Amino acid sequence: NDAQCDSHCPVYPTEQAMRRFREIVESSYSGQEEAVTVIRKALQENMLSYGEAKTSEARGKMSPLLLHFTGPTGVGKTLLTALIKDALFISDCGVKKVHLDIGYRLTDNTERIQKIDNMKKAVVHQLERCPRSLVIFDDFQWAPVEMILALKEAFDESYQTMTWRDKTVRTTEAIFIFCSDLESEQRHLSVDMTMKQAQKKVAELAGFQWNMVDQASAFGKLFVSAGLIPFVPLSASELTKVIDMEVRKLGPRVDRYLSFHADNSSVTHDWIGEVRWNNKLLAPAILRLLGEDLHEYNARAVRNLIERQLLGHSTEISKCLLRLSSRTRMRGWIWGGYVTLLDDIKITDVDPAQSFTVDIDGKPCINKGQLVLTTRQGHRASEELEGQRNQEQTGEGPLLM
Repeated sequence: NDAQCDSHCPVYPTEQAMRRFREIVESSYSGQEEAVTVIRKALQENMLSYGEAKTSEARGKMSPLLLHFTGPTGVGKTLLTALIKDALFISDCGVKKVHLDIGYRLTDNTERIQKIDNMKKAVVHQLERCPRSLVIFDDFQWAPVEMILALKEAFDESYQTMTWRDKTVRTTEAIFIFCSDLESEQRHLSVDMTMKQAQKKVAELAGFQWNMVDQASAFGKLFVSAGLIPFVPLSASELTKVIDMEVRKLGPRVDRYLSFHADNSSVTHDWIGEVRWNNKLLAPAILRLLGEDLHEYNARAVRNLIERQLLGHSTEISKCLLRLSSRTRMRGWIWGGYVTLLDDIKITDVDPAQSFTVDIDGKPCINKGQLVLTTRQGHRASEELEGQRNQEQTGEGPLLM
């Protein structure tokens, strides 16, 4: 909270921060290789300048780093800002996110001015506490003329300050990232575009969107040259990597359940199995199922499907693992308050109804909602559940239920 951040907004040293950025992007991000390269170089130059400026006076002579991520929905703009935050900043104290919406355009003049005043208050307060901050403006395509004019001072080379009422702060040490969706219908951007081709096209769109901006100013250049970084739609191979990364989130969720929400709190469950799936078979099926949603929402469609139809059922999967794991059926494997679970969780199919088929040691489990857990032979387990429940009620089932 603000009180905890008043005196400490730590950042990682340059070398460590850039190493973290490379590692985090490699493990958690797919696509946009050219954009990532440009961003990495800009961040490194800014971090080196900040590291070399040892005094407040020297840092006051820096220039704020301005980056403008633009592209259609679901191509990684917002995710990359989150990864930059995680790589550079030790805590969230040095981060302020301003989310715009269509209300900035549709409200009357008085309400719009109040929204902009609130924005300036938030940013000034953030930079007053933490001059070295990451300020993110999300959905900046909704920015009205008044906001453009309010921000111009912050990036004008003659001022590089922002004022709210009687408070003025400098912006020189901060990193500003603007995310905009200038190409929501993807009429002009395509997977096979080079960075230069995409940048030319989005520069045209940005020039039309903000034609009131002085293109020669520092803020204007953000939208037409150095700071403008296009994000193009993802390819099938890049979306396949997204599927792989999303499915891998199931394992930690199961681990968390076993650690904190097991039915028998006196026993610690040590799961040494794993989540297994064949991405070469699973990914094409998911991409086919998404169809037009994939074209419109890119990776967001993939993440929404897997979160809703698979990860959202992690509690049920965890309970099934406890109930069906062979090790929970044998007293000889319970010692010192620990139970070792060996069984794998296998994702074997996704059907036209977008139901994931999950197999745990080939035993019947649940048929609830969209998630389907089956026997090894592949038929649904709902007909066998009653017998399973009856067995548990008579005390003949798993020991820990």
